Amino acid sequence: MIFVAKRAKQMRFLLHPYKTYSFISQIMTFTDTALEKFYLFAKLLLRRLPYQQQTLPLEIIEMIDMDRPS
Repeated sequence: MIFVAKRAKQMRFLLHPYKTYSFISQIMTFTDTALEKFYLFAKLLLRRLPYQQQTLPLEIIEMIDMDRPS
C-alpha cells in the first residue's frame, strides 16, 4: 500500500502542471488535439488517484495554540 501511495504522489506531481492548461486555453487557442486529449486524460487521472491529505508536523501543531486569545 505504501508503494501505491508513493506512486500516486509521484503521478500527481508529474501531472500537476497540466492543471494550468485549462486557464491558458481560455487565453489562447491551441490547435494540438493530442495536447487536448492528454489534458482530458490527466484531468480524469488526477481525480482517480488516491489523495493523502497533508498535515503539519506534530512539532508545529503543538506550537500553535488555537484556544489562546491573541
